[in-house]
Amino acid sequence: MKLNRKNPKKHSNISNVQLVILAAGHGKRFGGLKQITPVGPHGEAIMDFTATRAEESGFDGIVVVIRDEIRHEIVSHVKQKWPGTLPVAFVSQSKRPGTAEALNAARPALDGAFGVANADDLYSVNALKAVVDYFRPSPQLLKKASTQSRELHWDSSGSGKHLLVAHHLTQTILTNHVVTRGICEVSDSKLVKIVEHLIKLRPDGFFDASELGTGHIPQDDPKRKWRKLTGREPVSMNLWGFSLEIVDFVAEQLARFDFGDLSKREPLVPDIVASLIAKEGHCVDVVDVADRCIGLTHPSDAVIVKEEIASQLIPEQTGEFE
Repeated sequence: MKLNRKNPKKHSNISNVQLVILAAGHGKRFGGLKQITPVGPHGEAIMDFTATRAEESGFDGIVVVIRDEIRHEIVSHVKQKWPGTLPVAFVSQSKRPGTAEALNAARPALDGAFGVANADDLYSVNALKAVVDYFRPSPQLLKKASTQSRELHWDSSGSGKHLLVAHHLTQTILTNHVVTRGICEVSDSKLVKIVEHLIKLRPDGFFDASELGTGHIPQDDPKRKWRKLTGREPVSMNLWGFSLEIVDFVAEQLARFDFGDLSKREPLVPDIVASLIAKEGHCVDVVDVADRCIGLTHPSDAVIVKEEIASQLIPEQTGEFE
């Protein structure tokens, strides 16, 4: 099977924007290699749709973060399923856990502004395109600059620019299983803070949330405090846009983290962002998208994800996939 998408128009005087896909997870709650679990009509995994939608959205290449022990499976899958027109690089995460460490592993393969996405979450084209549009001047702006006979100066690193593509909580929950979500506080389209929470669906359709904390506190611990949420709250699904300079900041933060302290949970990308905001103030813009964003956490999620993908592909069934 070959994924077949129309290539977006490229502009030679616009910087490249890469997408980092975090695919090094162990899938402990899922019970398998969910990065390549088939959920599409032709055996596609979620990240296969991310790859084709990323190309359609204007990303110029993808960096896939993997573990050495699953390198063969992931690389073989990508070569079979992904568009041959899309440049792909593979990097290995060290034995140190956490999505922040995964981002650190991508450092050598990055050459400018980039997006970050999970391998097991199904992002819409609108959500992915928001990252590209944030860093790249629109064709309309380029045309205006050309008409006025002036050069449009563009920093290929997107210096000082960082973005979170936020989703509404209710658009990210599949079942009543407990999941982790970063709940965002936003002011004037700037990220004030992001706090990782355990989230569970209530029988009345609302949600209960409890701060994850930095330690390994069981979700059923009576000391946990839960609060009611409406579902309209903006949450992070780990879809980010970063300027290249953040990779040095990530390395600095990880150098200070005590990986030997087993009482602490693994460092996550939102933790890095929280440290960045604490240092530089409100330096992360937030774009809110109303689209659904769901993924694989528990085995029972696969059926729902398959149904969602099938519903999204109904208008595309004629000739989109060969």
